[in-house]
Amino acid sequence: MAGHPAELAERTGLAQADVQAALTLWVQAGRAVFDLPSGRFAWRELSREPLPLDSLRFASPEEEQALAHVHARRARLTEVTEHGERIRLRGSVKDGRHSHEPTLLLNTDRQIQEGTCQCNFFTQNRLRRGPCSHMLSVLLLAQAKLTAAPAKEVA
Repeated sequence: MAGHPAELAERTGLAQADVQAALTLWVQAGRAVFDLPSGRFAWRELSREPLPLDSLRFASPEEEQALAHVHARRARLTEVTEHGERIRLRGSVKDGRHSHEPTLLLNTDRQIQEGTCQCNFFTQNRLRRGPCSHMLSVLLLAQAKLTAAPAKEVA
């Protein structure tokens, strides 16, 4: 198997979106590679056994928990404001019996520059081990607004 999704869709009679989704899953499972310059996929087993997608889906337990907060509608985005070149995000997250109000300050590249939260993870680690699940929940909720307003170019 090698080819561009449109070619493969035409040869197989499947919808191009279905072919693209299947090829993306094959890449994630380590069974195919994508050549960026040509825009083509190629079959190539990276390991004997498919890669465990469930364990590779999130970079940290905090990312997994953040998505759970968002899906359960326990997280709210309360503020998105510009502060010069930076953007401040505020939100609230209900986590069990506790409610947290994380704040994030993003730089021009939309990366977390500063942040605060009242949770134990943040109190013990600050941002040394990355943001807590509450901060990531607010960031996830803000993505639509952040992508709607493109980042300012840095000269």
